[in-house]
Amino acid sequence: MIKAVIFDLFGTLVDAPLKTDYWEFLRAVAEVLKVSPEKMTSVWNDSTERRNDGRDGNFAAYVHYLCEDLGVRHPSHVVGKTFSLRADLTSKWMIPRDDATKTLEYLKERNLKIGLISDASYDVPVLWEDNPLKKYFSSTIFSCSVQLKKPDPRIFQLACDELDVKPSECLYVGDGGSMELTGAEKVGMHPIRMSVAGEADSDLHRIEVDNWQGKTISTLSDLIDIIKVR
Repeated sequence: MIKAVIFDLFGTLVDAPLKTDYWEFLRAVAEVLKVSPEKMTSVWNDSTERRNDGRDGNFAAYVHYLCEDLGVRHPSHVVGKTFSLRADLTSKWMIPRDDATKTLEYLKERNLKIGLISDASYDVPVLWEDNPLKKYFSSTIFSCSVQLKKPDPRIFQLACDELDVKPSECLYVGDGGSMELTGAEKVGMHPIRMSVAGEADSDLHRIEVDNWQGKTISTLSDLIDIIKVR
């Protein structure tokens, strides 16, 4: 019996991040730090795992690392300006899909518990506090906050513990990045891939993608029909 639905964030509840937005952000940060966009892009990309696994503890400490790696000074205004640019970008990316509220409302009406697991950097938990979807979730887990990333089985189990359900009682819905679907399946969840036409080519966050052959949906609303027959 399904008692909970756990979602990925980017490319699932919200649209997949666009590469064009990302390059504009990196050019703006490069200007703040007075380095070339090419150098900025290389160092930022190389430190993606560092941002997502939370090893620096907070965004300010990460920017300090970034400046050291770039070989630039770390003036006081850099942290605030860099975070502001990043927050503007992430806010643009965190707008819910058109059918997200409808789908989450349905799950609530069916008394299903709702959770979130996202590989995310320090800006995402901050911005999530004001996101209109937050009120539907009984558990929200961000990799940078718990220092665990998908597909580590511990991050899936942590969500189950917070929702007080067994993995076998959970649907997991995600776009398949970070091997999340096979990771969820290995702990006993029932994964469903979210696949929206055209997003895979533009999505810069979809790395280590599952070769998923199982159940797939193209809209969040499709999940309603799946729940109805369970």
